[in-house]
Amino acid sequence: MHWGMKMAERDDELDALLSGMKAPEPSSDLMSRVLADAYEVQPVPTITMDQPRASHWQSFIGVFGGWGGLGGLAFAASVGFVVGLSPPDLLTTPLDIVLGPDLTESYEGTSDSFGFGWAFEEG
Repeated sequence: MHWGMKMAERDDELDALLSGMKAPEPSSDLMSRVLADAYEVQPVPTITMDQPRASHWQSFIGVFGGWGGLGGLAFAASVGFVVGLSPPDLLTTPLDIVLGPDLTESYEGTSDSFGFGWAFEEG
């Protein structure tokens, strides 16, 4: 191959070189030995009726990744609930964009002794 060759000529030369090469087929003896070794090291599941099954609660907790995952989910849900009840001032600008300034001003204007922005009428 020369450096002065064009790319198409190089590709043609490389294609001609590689066209005669083939991957050799493994012999049947080699394949049988490889499969025998694979079956030998493959784990065999052992399930006996003497082993206790997991209870429904353990299975439910396992879906969430154990107690750590369930605790993280409970914490995230409680933080979302608290932020939903009284959003920080930082969230008023995105609310203005989504809801419009009229709705967010009416939301901010309502307050009562609870501090949640709910207006209760006494009756």
